[in-house]
Amino acid sequence: MDSAVKQFDSGAVTLSPGQRPAGPGLAAAGRGQQADTLVKDSVRNDPNLSHLWVSRSGEFGPEFHDIATSTWWDVTTSKGWQGNLNRYGLEWGEGIGLFTE
Repeated sequence: MDSAVKQFDSGAVTLSPGQRPAGPGLAAAGRGQQADTLVKDSVRNDPNLSHLWVSRSGEFGPEFHDIATSTWWDVTTSKGWQGNLNRYGLEWGEGIGLFTE
């Protein structure tokens, strides 16, 4: 996650025209979507993480789930974390936040 955030913050990865915010409150959403994409691509391409289920963009559920250990990870903000715990906690197991800030 740290690598994805650094890539975005350095300008190496930028928002697409469709992700550019229509208002100041939407900048974080675009940043989070880019971080989500970078992290998922990284996990999908890492043979050491091939045991993890990776959600598709917009699919219900956390970003990553280890079914064997009932552990899940979600790309989010610290402000949004409690909502994710409420949404996925009981069904998916123990959650770990991958914070974008």
